[in-house]
Amino acid sequence: RISGQFLKFDIGNDASFVTYEIVGMFNYPTYTNSSDYEGISFIMGGKERVIEIAWSEDNTWEENKIWKEVAIVNILSYRTAWNPKLSDLENYGGSFILGTDLGIHVDWGIPKIEWESLEINTSTDNGKKIAQIGDSLPVYAKLKNLGSAPARFSIGCNLSSSGEQAVISPSFPHITLGAGEEGIIEFKWRNSQIGNESLECRVLTPTQLIEDDAFGGGEITSSEVTWGEEEEEIGLTYIMPAIVALVVGIIIYGRQLIKEASSIND
Repeated sequence: RISGQFLKFDIGNDASFVTYEIVGMFNYPTYTNSSDYEGISFIMGGKERVIEIAWSEDNTWEENKIWKEVAIVNILSYRTAWNPKLSDLENYGGSFILGTDLGIHVDWGIPKIEWESLEINTSTDNGKKIAQIGDSLPVYAKLKNLGSAPARFSIGCNLSSSGEQAVISPSFPHITLGAGEEGIIEFKWRNSQIGNESLECRVLTPTQLIEDDAFGGGEITSSEVTWGEEEEEIGLTYIMPAIVALVVGIIIYGRQLIKEASSIND
C-alpha cells in the first residue's frame, strides 16, 4: 500500500493548472484530477491505496499469485505561454507509468531552452567592433531546445551599461523550436549613445512557471560595440551650394548665348 503520493508540475501561478488522468489503479478504472497553484496534486487526495496484492495459496480463480499496479498517467491539459491552447503545439507532459515514489516530479515532455551565442554583425577596427550612431546592426541569437517538447517563445534585450530596454526591431523577436532543434533569431539593433555598449538578451519565460528556469532560458551578453558619431555625407553641406551656383551660371550663360545669336541674325 502507499499513501500521500503526489505529482509535482512546474506550473501553478496565474491560475494555470495541469489536468491529468490515471488508468490502471486498483478499483479505479479511471481517475482524474488537477494540480493546485503550487503545482502539486495528491493522488486520491493522498489517501492510502493498494499497489500490490498477494493472493492466498488456496486462491483458485486468479491466474497470477501476485497482482501489481501498472498505472498510466495521461496528461490531458498542460498549457503555458509557450504552447497555448490555440496554437498547433501539443500538451506538455505526455504519458508515463506511475511509479511508487512518494513524490513524482513531471519533468519530461517539456522544453528546455539554452543559449548558444549572440552575435552582432558590424565592421571591426583593430579587432574591435565599431558602428556609427544611426546604423542598424544585424544581430543573430542562436538557441537550442534540449527538451522533449516544442516551444514558441520570444526574447527581450537591454543595454548592458544601463539596463534600459534596447532599441531592437522587432521589439520582441520570437522563434519556434521543436524537441532537439536549434535555430537563429535575427533582428536589428540601433543605438543613440556614443561609447562602448553591448546587448544583454534574455529568454522570456511563461508567467505560469513556479520557477523561472524550469524550462531553461536564462541570459546572454554580446560582445562590445564602440559607437561613434554619425558621419555627414562627404562634404554634402558644402557641395550643394556649389552645385546650385553652377546650374544658375549655366542657365545665365545659355541665355547670353541665345541673345548674341539673335543679335547676329538681326
